[in-house]
Amino acid sequence: DMKVPEKIAAYEILRPRELREYQSKFVKEVAEELYMADLEDVLVLARFYRWNKNELLDEYLADTQQVLQKSGVVSSDAAKHKPQESGTFFCMLCVTEYTNCAQSTFAPAQCGHQYCQQCWSSYLEAQMEKGPRCVQTKCIEPSCKLTLRSSVLERLLPYKHLTKYKEYVQHSFVSGRSNLQWCPGKECVNAVKAEFGAPLTIDCDSCCHSWCFACLNEAHLPCTCELADRWLRLHAS
Repeated sequence: DMKVPEKIAAYEILRPRELREYQSKFVKEVAEELYMADLEDVLVLARFYRWNKNELLDEYLADTQQVLQKSGVVSSDAAKHKPQESGTFFCMLCVTEYTNCAQSTFAPAQCGHQYCQQCWSSYLEAQMEKGPRCVQTKCIEPSCKLTLRSSVLERLLPYKHLTKYKEYVQHSFVSGRSNLQWCPGKECVNAVKAEFGAPLTIDCDSCCHSWCFACLNEAHLPCTCELADRWLRLHAS
């Protein structure tokens, strides 16, 4: 009897930890190709280019300085500021005087714009109202185009917002990569990595939902996505 070869899985279910590991691996690969040591800088670049590695590499190699400035990895020289290191500090935003400058203030290392930690926290909390766009939050100084690193938000955001911020970071990765989709199953937290974006039936082993990778509707092969969508709209009306 002739053995039928086993079907090779064309997709991989990524649970939250595995998704974080995949994102970390992606960032490290880009860092190696760009010869950049600071992974947070690479993360800023990757998010700015919506995780499109080819576009990022092409533009970075063509004009490195322009890419670093327009993405917010660096601040313009004109906007840079030397922060105060000790003594009494007067915050220009909340018009409050702080006796211990070192303990009461914060300034990003890349630009040096210094304000009290309370003003920074309030600013970042307000940025969370932007939803997923908060991952591109700029410096509190209006003239500064520096994109704040994730470590800054994780340090200064009130605790109740931290989980949501980390979710937004993950969502930016999944929405930017054409080979990734969130499982549309009810309350499912898994993502799926597929080899291609053509109609492909995904069977999630966590929520048991069966769906199409290309259109996110319920599994419909061998029917095309367009035909399945027409059928769904017809029966919904």
